[in-house]
Amino acid sequence: MKTRTGTALLLLLIFAMPEARLLAQAITVTTADLQAVTSLGSTITRRTDSVTTSIDIGKPGATSWRFDSLKTNGTFVLLSVPVATSLYAAEFPGATVALQLQNVVAIQIPTIGAVTLKDVVFYSGVGPFYTDQGLRGSVVEFSGAIGRWVRTPGDTSYALPMAMGSTWTSRYKETLRGTLPPLIDLKLEKNHVDTSMVDAWGKMTLPGGTIHDALRIRTIDHVTTLTSDGSNGATTTMISYTFVSGDGSRVKLNAKDTTQADSGMIALPHSINDAIQWDIASIATGVPLASAVPSEFALQQNYPNPFNPSTTIRYSVPERSTVALSVYNLLGQQVAQLVLGDRERGSYEVKFDAGALPSGMYFYRLSAGSFVETRRMMLVK
Repeated sequence: MKTRTGTALLLLLIFAMPEARLLAQAITVTTADLQAVTSLGSTITRRTDSVTTSIDIGKPGATSWRFDSLKTNGTFVLLSVPVATSLYAAEFPGATVALQLQNVVAIQIPTIGAVTLKDVVFYSGVGPFYTDQGLRGSVVEFSGAIGRWVRTPGDTSYALPMAMGSTWTSRYKETLRGTLPPLIDLKLEKNHVDTSMVDAWGKMTLPGGTIHDALRIRTIDHVTTLTSDGSNGATTTMISYTFVSGDGSRVKLNAKDTTQADSGMIALPHSINDAIQWDIASIATGVPLASAVPSEFALQQNYPNPFNPSTTIRYSVPERSTVALSVYNLLGQQVAQLVLGDRERGSYEVKFDAGALPSGMYFYRLSAGSFVETRRMMLVK
């Protein structure tokens, strides 16, 4: 009896282990995935949570994550625009992606108070590596301050293709420059050496109940602050976790200290500077549908409708036009910018993901030249 039991357990291990490896390998994030997420006309809606003080990060290996209880303190709607014509292209020569802030964002910063951001562009590069090059923007309602945050040669966020067990190292200088007219000129420089490893995979649930196949990246970052004469100052260590899916869904958070375990509930820094971030992407189709040669402007009813959590919107332009397709709630507030830019004659379709929005009635409006049309759609969760 003991022999048969032992044999059964051995067989179970032999067959289960390869299956587990196959499942882990099935979740892969590629260059093509991120090129689609950041393609021209696509949007990324980024929300921040500086209220939540602890969170369950799962465990190494096969696991799952429930992030559906995250709060929203700020919302950034980012639109992918051509790098060459973006506001600060000359300052980021290595960038291949420019994500321009579409809404005015007001945040509360301790000791400063309310700060409103606008004209902000995030720059990155997509290829064998996904690199974060930095951002540039201005601050209004705070004496006209201007900020520039550059990473040289760029922080390697992902080594692609990325799957369970992937590892990489990134070395870069982070420079924060700020001006506050007429007298203050701020400069802060840090050197970073960080190591990253994909150490977990599984299902990730986001606010709104959407579920995504995701990978977990654990990053250990050694940060050295440079003094005013350029020499090394104090060095600190930070640990962060990034949960990323090939469809552009992402959650990023920092651990409160470096002694915490890499599984289960961990404490969070609980500050505006270390807020949890999570992204929902809406990928725009930039190529006309082959079967459609329209003779007039048109905006079709979305399908399916009602929907949960995503739906497809089709529209047509009979000539090259500057097109804007936006989604609004019942209060008239814009909740998504699906398309903004020039489109050649053709029929197009755009997927709208409302996973982070509450149930209810929404409106989507197409503006192209002198043509404007609005339709209704219902989100039911």
